[in-house]
Amino acid sequence: MKKFYYLMAGIAIVAGLILASSVSPSVADKPKEVKTYQVYAENRKYQDYEDGVAKVRVGAGRGMVVLNKFFPSTVEINAGEKVTWYNPAEVAEPHTVTFMKSAEYFAAPEVAYAVPSTTTFTPLDPSANAEPTVIPGQDGNNIVVVANARSYSPSVITEDGSVLRIGETNYADGETTYEMDGTENYVNSGWLWPEGQSPPGTQPLDTFTVTFKNAGTFDYVCIVHPWMTGQVIVK
Repeated sequence: MKKFYYLMAGIAIVAGLILASSVSPSVADKPKEVKTYQVYAENRKYQDYEDGVAKVRVGAGRGMVVLNKFFPSTVEINAGEKVTWYNPAEVAEPHTVTFMKSAEYFAAPEVAYAVPSTTTFTPLDPSANAEPTVIPGQDGNNIVVVANARSYSPSVITEDGSVLRIGETNYADGETTYEMDGTENYVNSGWLWPEGQSPPGTQPLDTFTVTFKNAGTFDYVCIVHPWMTGQVIVK
């Protein structure tokens, strides 16, 4: 019986050695100084660096399971390099990549506006089963809840307060691009959908690429899921 136990223990040890030799490098195997995200990716055998651009997955999931997280949540690049965010999910779950100088720039998906109570709203599609959200207000006005373009659309608020619609000028085939210098108060990708799954009538956004011109640490969130956070470290 003892021989049997010794034999099983020996098999377990050999199996453990084989498994250990097949896994990815340990933390101790990481390079001591990571100068760019490409070096890190190559040494760790990540598959999210392509054509000189760091790639970040914005959420993930299939079927009934959705993962609301950035993969990876932190990337390191050099000044002048790019990061591309894309939504790889198989379900129509939107996300954003949003940089904000402070919480006051958070852009909610819907915002209440005051309009004259005589204002009427006619849907472009008369057959649509829809009506606006209208709440009786004061002083001859009603309160109307409308979609916030600064949440849904690629937008920038510069240091001097100017608003740029980057999706109108820097857009092609589902991708919006922007060169960021770090002085901006607000930079938003707009709602990124999995390719081919954007709602009818909306701009089909699935990819957002930023060139980081200057060194610094840039934190960002998803304003659809504010617990989703990420960071770009630019050297």
